[in-house]
Amino acid sequence: MVKALISFLPCFPDVFSFHISRSPSLSIHTSSSLSPLKPHLIFLPLITMGFEQGDHKKGANLFKTRCAQCHTLKEGEGNKIGPMLHGLFGRKTGQVDGYSYTDANKQKGITWDENTLFEYLENPKKYIPGTKMAFGGLKKNKDRNDLITFLKEETK
Repeated sequence: MVKALISFLPCFPDVFSFHISRSPSLSIHTSSSLSPLKPHLIFLPLITMGFEQGDHKKGANLFKTRCAQCHTLKEGEGNKIGPMLHGLFGRKTGQVDGYSYTDANKQKGITWDENTLFEYLENPKKYIPGTKMAFGGLKKNKDRNDLITFLKEETK
């Protein structure tokens, strides 16, 4: 099932669900009183590609196997090859005391949250060109969701 924004004249846009089968038909359903109208102007798929709640336990395993050699989680554990991650959420890039960041990382100027981490962890060198982070990224959305779910709890 896909959600889409469909505009009807002279009505305002509404969110609908639709099903596409192998046949050329399209069935549109809505909770509004507009159905069954046909779309006239706009048909924009609402593709939400971003963080979704993941599995904490699987995230813990990902952290252990992919991150722990370079990062710590808890307050007072200090920096390793990479900066400590305690207090990560809500912090701007390049802001951990005592860690030597690249200029690219310091100047990126974004604040870490679920969605910025989701994008970053897919390909760190693409998200922050010039970063010294040697990690190749997590290509699977599920892996990134699991790791971020774990980090949200463990870096407080």
